[in-house]
Amino acid sequence: LCLQALRKQRYPKALYEVLIIVNEEQIRELAFSLARNEKLLWQPEHHSYAARNLGIQAARGSIIALTDSDTVPDSRWIEAGVTEILRGADLVAGHIDLSFQRIPLTPSGSYEKYFGFDQAWNAKRGRSVTANLFARKTLFEDYSLFNNTALTGEDFEWTSRVTGSGAFLVYSLDACVTHPA
Repeated sequence: LCLQALRKQRYPKALYEVLIIVNEEQIRELAFSLARNEKLLWQPEHHSYAARNLGIQAARGSIIALTDSDTVPDSRWIEAGVTEILRGADLVAGHIDLSFQRIPLTPSGSYEKYFGFDQAWNAKRGRSVTANLFARKTLFEDYSLFNNTALTGEDFEWTSRVTGSGAFLVYSLDACVTHPA
């Protein structure tokens, strides 16, 4: 669903690449073919931040957009995030709508609904989750990549460190993805 949504972006396809990082120990055949602007990379280290770092290092563009494989980006996602960077932001914390598989919500689903992905609240505190984050690539060059072995929370740690050093973070309602709780 994520890849299908990325293929339907309103932003011109010639201006962005999609790097799909498979975070598994063994290479396997995938059940889909790649479009011209898509590239598949394998990261055998089983840490999501190691996968993100591989993608960041392989990216050719000057703006990095990060999301998770279980999200569904809105058709204006790239356009909205890039627009904020071009207006002067260094980082963009995009909006996250949550989808729920089960009603009533589980305790963890309730927590995520009210606290886990509130990007407007996160941005006010100088941080963002990587489920929906745009950043100038130079920030990763100037402030390092993510900690490869972190299990969780490295997105808050990294964005807090970068904004604490003066990078300008904005929240964008229009740069939206849907993420399952």
